[in-house]
Amino acid sequence: MIRTEQAAVCAQLAGPATGLAVHVVARTASTNSDLLAAGSHAETPRCALWALEQQAGRGRNGRSWLSAEGSLCFSLRWPFTRSGGALLGLPLAVAVACCQGLEDLGVTGLTIKWPNDLLRRERKVGGILVEVAGTGAVIGIGLNVVLDAATATALGPAAADVQTAGMPALPRALVLATLLNRLVPAMERFEVEGFGAFREAWTTRAAWLGRTVRLGDAVEGTLLGVDASGALRVLTAQGEQRGMVGDLSLRTLERPA
Repeated sequence: MIRTEQAAVCAQLAGPATGLAVHVVARTASTNSDLLAAGSHAETPRCALWALEQQAGRGRNGRSWLSAEGSLCFSLRWPFTRSGGALLGLPLAVAVACCQGLEDLGVTGLTIKWPNDLLRRERKVGGILVEVAGTGAVIGIGLNVVLDAATATALGPAAADVQTAGMPALPRALVLATLLNRLVPAMERFEVEGFGAFREAWTTRAAWLGRTVRLGDAVEGTLLGVDASGALRVLTAQGEQRGMVGDLSLRTLERPA
């Protein structure tokens, strides 16, 4: 099973992604933790790790990520020469690449909730966790490819998957390969140009642009977008404010149906 899935992924890699080392394991606690433990001096500093089952996936701020049978959980280790501060916009660039990959597969209705959530028709289908380690980063991605009824009930109405009724089935190996075909060149471009190269593509997919939002507990106003570093721009009663930290939410009166 593992060798079959690994071969299926590698057979569908194209362009710059063909040089990426791809590893598949049956199960692990966290693919991010595994790649962080291996360190930046591992034999393959650029590599992807896919766990068919992830038992203790992590999100931002210590949250957990539920790994169900129809979910795709993987991590990408990538060395950067940029400093940690220059990587602040990396989750946003990764989100753009993920959306582009899913769009290549025919998935529609995708938007990005700052800084690291992938939404489909206003419901969460994926999340991104970037952890900087030394001169590189480990990028964890969790995606709901298809949710069975039990998992959908457990996650609640705020969650969704990328599979559409009547749409051809999306094997996880195909989804992973398609995402990596977008992620690898995106990381190469980010290394040279930074988030500024992705800002326009991010803005065209930004969730809640122009709507009233709340950042954390104190900042409320109209979402303007992001600056060249990836900081959120919110127009408040006191003027424009920018932030790199905090959870973003719609104001209660504007929550999606």
